[in-house]
Amino acid sequence: MNPVTFTLAFTTAFAAFCLTVSSCHKVPTGNTGVVTTFGKVSNETLPEGIHFLNPLSKVHDLDCRQDVYTLDDISFPSQDQLTSQADISIKWRIDSKSAPQLYQNTGDRDAIIARHIDPKTRSLIREASRSVKTAEEFFNNETQQRIQVSMTEELSKYMLTKGILIEEVMVRDVILPKVIQDGVTAKKVREQKAQEQEAELSRFKTEQQQQVEKARADKEASAMEAEKTKIAADAKAYAYEAEAKAKAKALQLEGESIRANPDVLKMRAIEGWNGELPKFIGGEIQPLMNFNEMVK
Repeated sequence: MNPVTFTLAFTTAFAAFCLTVSSCHKVPTGNTGVVTTFGKVSNETLPEGIHFLNPLSKVHDLDCRQDVYTLDDISFPSQDQLTSQADISIKWRIDSKSAPQLYQNTGDRDAIIARHIDPKTRSLIREASRSVKTAEEFFNNETQQRIQVSMTEELSKYMLTKGILIEEVMVRDVILPKVIQDGVTAKKVREQKAQEQEAELSRFKTEQQQQVEKARADKEASAMEAEKTKIAADAKAYAYEAEAKAKAKALQLEGESIRANPDVLKMRAIEGWNGELPKFIGGEIQPLMNFNEMVK
């Protein structure tokens, strides 16, 4: 082959190869390619994968995956003229169908955040704060939830016209003003003391109730013991009375028997005689028993 011809063929092939390589573009996973030619944005987008383009065109890859943008230590002024702080996190992503218009009107992701998401979020924070009466309400889950829902709806409505999809707005790490924190701490201390006092009062009441129950039980036991003693005394008195009545009855019967038979006394005197003759000094001798009278 003629050297000139070979050189020309090689140059042509190399130029064709370079042109092919320069017109080839790979769109990364989760991205959408926006094509511009001499600065003009094409309405067509490139999906993930390898694409062959006009060598004079340029592809700008926009990441359309979910991202989280966080604003740290954002001020939340309330109606009581106190300012709380919190972190705001926004879950968002680019609508791939609107990528050409978004890139043409705004730019890349950093420009989207700086020109749309950040300023609109701060504006909505100020609006949401106006509905909060006291700074202490920011610590209420219901208040935080209401702010999150309101900001998500308003931010989604605004960003949708820009080709940006808002999935969620989250309020995190709320920090109340120091004066409120001190008040909350003091309130917790008071509540703790009140709980301790209530527990002490409950313990005292329990002890008092136990003492009352013990006194009542002792009283009932004493009453039962007294009743037993009374019953025993009554039984003993009854026994004494019965014995006395029996003795009195016996004496009465004995008296009646003696009156009916006077010699019984003489017989008892004989039974009680020890065998010694009675000794008398002067006077008339009275015999122990007159046998003549007994024989009659």
